[in-house]
Amino acid sequence: ATRLEALVRFEPQHWELEKIAMNLAGGTIVCSGKVLHAANNTHNAFFKVKVYNADVSKLLLAFDDVGQEALTHREISGRFSTSASLQAGISSLGHIVPASLKGDVDFSLQQGALQNYDPLNKLKSFVFKNRDMRYVRFAELKDKLSIAGEQIFVNRMEIQSSAFRLFLEGNYGLAKRNTDLLIQVPFSNLNTNSLEGEEEPVNKGVKARTGASIWLRAVNDENGKVKVKLTMKKKMKTGKTVN
Repeated sequence: ATRLEALVRFEPQHWELEKIAMNLAGGTIVCSGKVLHAANNTHNAFFKVKVYNADVSKLLLAFDDVGQEALTHREISGRFSTSASLQAGISSLGHIVPASLKGDVDFSLQQGALQNYDPLNKLKSFVFKNRDMRYVRFAELKDKLSIAGEQIFVNRMEIQSSAFRLFLEGNYGLAKRNTDLLIQVPFSNLNTNSLEGEEEPVNKGVKARTGASIWLRAVNDENGKVKVKLTMKKKMKTGKTVN
């Protein structure tokens, strides 16, 4: 980090983070919050964070991939911005305790790409069998995520890429359980040549007409691995319906 500016007030039982700002990963981070001393050399942190135009790979590396392995700094690239309100437990070594993380995250990833990301290869069992998934570029990815411990709820999100177009919604389990994602793949993009010649993928919006689609479900098997299967259901366990 460079250009660090901090105003911290030390109280007997907590630290008040009135403002912390820095340049990191090619972008800017501004945060405020409070750190409470708990027990056994652990701390409870409550904070609001804004990130502006950071290199997402370098950012994840700096924060130890935020204590998760679902998507690491080795697999993703792009320029990341977010506004988040979070609380988490912090170990004596300064690491976030994954099961303690809670809050809401509004994010945007521009110029994004995934490299050698295994879940994309799993889709090829059903669709996109002739697509090269080793390096996939994306139009802007943006959504609001709700985090509760090791569970992330993804609101309906459009994923428009150099290889495919689909919509995603549901729950993702960071602890290799309770994943239940609904994936809509419009028939209109199943032609192997449908995306060739496009310099950059362009979003059409989550409410855009999609026409006939294949519906898939991604869930954990008994070993914790995410398996993708065909489904006729278009409704999440939360009761939310995909239109």
